[in-house]
Amino acid sequence: MTGVVVSGAALALLTTSDIKVNGVAYTGFPLVYGNGLIVGGLILNLSAATIASTAATSTLIGNFSVSNGTGTYTYTFTSNPSSLFAINGTALSNAISPLTAGSDPITVKADNGAGSVVISPFLITVIASAGGFSPSLDFSNATDSMYAGTVIHF
Repeated sequence: MTGVVVSGAALALLTTSDIKVNGVAYTGFPLVYGNGLIVGGLILNLSAATIASTAATSTLIGNFSVSNGTGTYTYTFTSNPSSLFAINGTALSNAISPLTAGSDPITVKADNGAGSVVISPFLITVIASAGGFSPSLDFSNATDSMYAGTVIHF
């Protein structure tokens, strides 16, 4: 089946494994039907998409999974500008440190090797963090050190 439009809506079936909604092509089956309407298909999920700018290299950001799919999926980048991020199995992590605060787009492909493929964009948010700050007490002069060892009762 190709080129089907349902009730004048911007919904068209491109092939048996692709669907186009408002000009955006989504790939992969199975599609889940409810009362004649498509209510779901393959969905590529990312469990979290935020990381601190000072996070050490290889810090876990989130894990990928596929909803409505079968089998084991392999996750790869189709877009990873500046190679800021890395995928190891299902895990997304930062490939460099420090990161610049802001939002970085990536696009990921999930493929089960049996014809079930889904590609989705994600926006990774990098939160500015001061990092490296450790408060300390300085008893280097007599004024500060006279209180050392003093018990204070409340």
